[in-house]
Amino acid sequence: MEEIENLSRYYKIVFGYVFSLCGNKELTEDIVQDTFVQAILHEKSFRGDCKVETWLCQIAKNLYYSHLRKKNRQEPSEQGYAENDFVHKLEEKDTAKNVLKVLHELPEPYREVFYLHVFGEVALVEIAELFGKSPSWAGVTYYRAKQKISDRLKEDGYE
Repeated sequence: MEEIENLSRYYKIVFGYVFSLCGNKELTEDIVQDTFVQAILHEKSFRGDCKVETWLCQIAKNLYYSHLRKKNRQEPSEQGYAENDFVHKLEEKDTAKNVLKVLHELPEPYREVFYLHVFGEVALVEIAELFGKSPSWAGVTYYRAKQKISDRLKEDGYE
């Protein structure tokens, strides 16, 4: 359990991973801080059957998803607008098609990291292992792929 005592050395890895999930520096800092608090409080639950950074990233992911669930409960739902529902679905389908088109044009490794993470639901930590890179590399690569897709869609008139 010596690695548990030196959690601070995993800060950059966890920060990069969380930032790749949310893209918001302030939220990332909050989640990373909560991750380390939870890790310290629950260090006895670490069985040692995975790397410490994998365990920490899993805690961070769970905290981020909890944040999203809380946020979604607080925001009003738009499901009551039936007349806009069909148009909204068409826009989503059109946008999805354009995202795939842009994704196809992305250079490697952005395309593969994005595909693996979004469509293959592979964790960024595992993607890093596949490429022989650090988890923060995978997080940054995924974030940059999202940015490139977003920028291209904006150029093409999609928001």
